[in-house]
Amino acid sequence: MICTYIYVYSRFVLNQAETSIINPVSSTQEVIDGVGSSPGAIGYTDLGSANQANASVTSIDIDGSAPTPGLVENNHYQFWAVERMYTKGAASGLTKSFITYVINNIQTGETFIRIADMPASTIKTHE
Repeated sequence: MICTYIYVYSRFVLNQAETSIINPVSSTQEVIDGVGSSPGAIGYTDLGSANQANASVTSIDIDGSAPTPGLVENNHYQFWAVERMYTKGAASGLTKSFITYVINNIQTGETFIRIADMPASTIKTHE
């Protein structure tokens, strides 16, 4: 996940090639803990996790836009990525049930935007 965020930030916010990962970590909580305890540090995590940890980390505005679903959907906040689910072969059994559940029950909210709810023009900016 961290590599995805580095790529997205470098490409769509800085308009540069991917940069090196200096201190790779394996979990969202590690990012929050590391940034929260290191003055001047920057890390990348999902909006929901950042909002829940707002006592120890601060979300940043980019070009005057805050990280909100509405500004992402309108392509004013450039730091977002499409999350995908992968399976080995065709999904079946519990895997297929889980994917169906996510598609049918996870709705756009304060920290998550379904790809089906994103304007096609915004999605094209990240292809």
